[in-house]
Amino acid sequence: MSLQVSSRPLYSIITTLFLAKIVSYIENPNKELFFSYIVAYIIFVFLYQIYNASMRNRFASFQWAFIKMQYNTYKEKYIKLDSNKTELVGTGKMLSIIEK
Repeated sequence: MSLQVSSRPLYSIITTLFLAKIVSYIENPNKELFFSYIVAYIIFVFLYQIYNASMRNRFASFQWAFIKMQYNTYKEKYIKLDSNKTELVGTGKMLSIIEK
């Protein structure tokens, strides 16, 4: 379970806008704006990759701590469960059995 907010939709939208502007500047020969948009897009991609790498490293330790907490909370309850009861109820209701 990841609690990280995804920035991919924003990246996709901004990439689409950059590419639309670049294509319009290719159709209308405006080399100054064309090259400035290409440079701006390369800078944007570079900054996005730095942001993405830093968030991945920052949230990784939090994610593993959260998984460890869940494991320690439910491990003994899961071991003590009766296998016949879990098969009768089904895996979809496993959480309700563990909480009891």
